[in-house]
Amino acid sequence: MATLTIFTGTRPPWQVPVDTVVYLDRLYLTGLPGDPTISRQPHAPSLCHRAGDWWLDNYSQAHNAYVAVHPRHEQGRIVVPLRCSVRLGDGDSEVWVWSPQHRLRLRVAGSAFLSAQREQEDDVSTEVGVPGAHDRVTELWKRVPFHRVVLAAYYRPYFAPGLVRPAPQNREQTRRCVGQPTCTRLDRALRETMNAIWGEQGHAAELPEYLISQRLLNATDQGLVPHTDCAHRRSQ
Repeated sequence: MATLTIFTGTRPPWQVPVDTVVYLDRLYLTGLPGDPTISRQPHAPSLCHRAGDWWLDNYSQAHNAYVAVHPRHEQGRIVVPLRCSVRLGDGDSEVWVWSPQHRLRLRVAGSAFLSAQREQEDDVSTEVGVPGAHDRVTELWKRVPFHRVVLAAYYRPYFAPGLVRPAPQNREQTRRCVGQPTCTRLDRALRETMNAIWGEQGHAAELPEYLISQRLLNATDQGLVPHTDCAHRRSQ
């Protein structure tokens, strides 16, 4: 079972009990109850323990909170969109909430996330989704069926016979295949599908393998692509 320790500049390190929800609200972050730019609990982002691991939830209802995880020894960051969660893996990280001025350093140990969620297949590392991922993708695509269409177009090369190491089709070609004026629908499909599977962004390399291996996307879905403004044909 994972443990979580929070470090701040004004308090001693705190190993959070697993039955405690830490609301990152105005009082906790600033010590002042009256800052109107930061929500109060329970309408603020929070840290909570479930399914054996620690999660950062951004379910804020009062404000569109900026929430991001910055792993201490890695480049980049993981932004947690509104109404989304991210599971915290082993190691140190810094969490920014509302603004860069409000940050916490976290240390997670004993997480199942990093140690058990990877499989090795043909020298390619594939990450398994968090529990319930398949059902969440299915439900998401029922609500937004165009996600399946635009992802089928984007991953068209994965269903071309004879390609040993396929790569996604370029964004402009995908836009033309599905008859969209911009790539906004593709970006949304990628973002929301990754969130449904892993609860976070940053898994673009694993996404096609996951969708195909879980039979969420298959060759027959190529028939959904309208090829509105391109030279492709459904029979190809």
